[in-house]
Amino acid sequence: MTIQREMAAKLLSSVADEQESVFQDQSACNTMLARYAGNAALVLRFEELARRFERLLARFKWKDFFGGSITNVRLPWFVPKRLRRLDAIHEIEADHPVLVQPEQDDRPEWVMKE
Repeated sequence: MTIQREMAAKLLSSVADEQESVFQDQSACNTMLARYAGNAALVLRFEELARRFERLLARFKWKDFFGGSITNVRLPWFVPKRLRRLDAIHEIEADHPVLVQPEQDDRPEWVMKE
C-alpha cells in the first residue's frame, strides 16, 4: 500500500470511528459525512470501510436525515432507501473522474482520464 493510500485509509477509518462513537453517545450524527466518506471509501476500493459507513447509515432514524430541516417542500414521512445506501461506483466515478498519473500516460498531469 502506498503512503497516500495508507493515509487515506487512516483518515476514513478515523471518520468512521468518530461517527460511530458520536452515534453511540447521541443516537445521531452527520448523515452527509457518512455518505460522502463511504463513497470515498468505495472509490478507493476500501470495501470494509465502505461497509462500515453503510451499516451506520442503516441505523439512522428519520430525524437524523430530516430533523431540523427548514424547507418549503413537503418532506417524506420515511427515509428513502437511496439515503441509506452509498452511491453506485459508476455514478461516483462519473461525477469525480480520476486524474491520469504521469507515469501512466505522457499527457500533462492535469488532463482528465476519459
